[in-house]
Amino acid sequence: MGKLIIIRKRDLEQLHLAESIEGASILLLQDGVYLVGKTKATMYVSSEDAMKRGVKLDGVELVNYAQIVCLLLEKGYTVINL
Repeated sequence: MGKLIIIRKRDLEQLHLAESIEGASILLLQDGVYLVGKTKATMYVSSEDAMKRGVKLDGVELVNYAQIVCLLLEKGYTVINL
């Protein structure tokens, strides 16, 4: 179990805060997908949200809603929703 940080807004401050949490994985949802490529932290991106917004996705792990539920159960010892 670990920490999963969920970012739903296009906010670099939230991303930098998430990066500072040791051992955390970042899940980008909704407008948060615009932050793709701004960090080298472990990152997951909602494929549906990225497609709706036309975001180019290179080198990131895309997840669908079923996989997001699995992430919450697997890494969700601590879930922080920003």
